[in-house]
Amino acid sequence: MWDLAFKGEKRIELQEQMIEKLPTALGAEDVSIFLDSLEMLIERKEKMFSDVQEYIIDHKVLFSGTTFSLNVTAVPITEREKQN
Repeated sequence: MWDLAFKGEKRIELQEQMIEKLPTALGAEDVSIFLDSLEMLIERKEKMFSDVQEYIIDHKVLFSGTTFSLNVTAVPITEREKQN
């Protein structure tokens, strides 16, 4: 689970956990691209959708011919969770 409420050390800790789950066949360049892309997405989310405060708990990409759809399940972040 990744959320923008996590800053500083907590975000670094979550990034490290994500890196540990990546396939071992990925090289350093692949991991670097992954982290750069993640940071770009976070920055874009903060800039364009800062009012949306939810955990993404599941997602599915569905393919049909040459098109696809993304289904996302999310739940709101409570005020208590924002303080942690």
